[in-house]
Amino acid sequence: MKSPLMCFTGLFVILFACAAGLHGGTRYQGVSMTDGGTISGTLRLSGNIPQSRVLKISKDEKWCGPLKRSPRVVGINGGLANAVISLESIGQGKRWKDSRKSLLTQSACEFQPHIVLLPAGSTLDIVNEDPLLHNVRASDRKGKTVFNIAQPVKGQRFSVKPEKLSEPGIYEVSCDAGHPWK
Repeated sequence: MKSPLMCFTGLFVILFACAAGLHGGTRYQGVSMTDGGTISGTLRLSGNIPQSRVLKISKDEKWCGPLKRSPRVVGINGGLANAVISLESIGQGKRWKDSRKSLLTQSACEFQPHIVLLPAGSTLDIVNEDPLLHNVRASDRKGKTVFNIAQPVKGQRFSVKPEKLSEPGIYEVSCDAGHPWK
């Protein structure tokens, strides 16, 4: 299962994967479950723990702030934030919840949340909460642009149609309106 997107740009990745093809072109089938299981845990980094990156802001500092801290961080005891674990070669299992629509916002020049997990073929709503121009571009792992949306107005909402998000995989989202910190 995979999923990330972002305008703290390039720091956000969107993984649209679950409930669609995983390994070998197999499509995931949602089935009725009466006693499904749960996987939980904590992902920890061992060894030397790197410092969280500080990113300098070069445009719209009054609104975005002078610095941003990368949301890709290592916390107390080596715990990793914004990490995704995937299970591969799973052909069937629990159905997704009824909602096939997710929300990604841009606030203070950052995408929130940092990672979005969607079933392939879902709708993604993107909202600009800043009084600045943002341009949201999503690319697949090969660098191919999947969508490219200008959002010049605060409160502007755009729905990315399911056909744009039909292929499972990891997508990186960035803001091409002068907020390219990575």
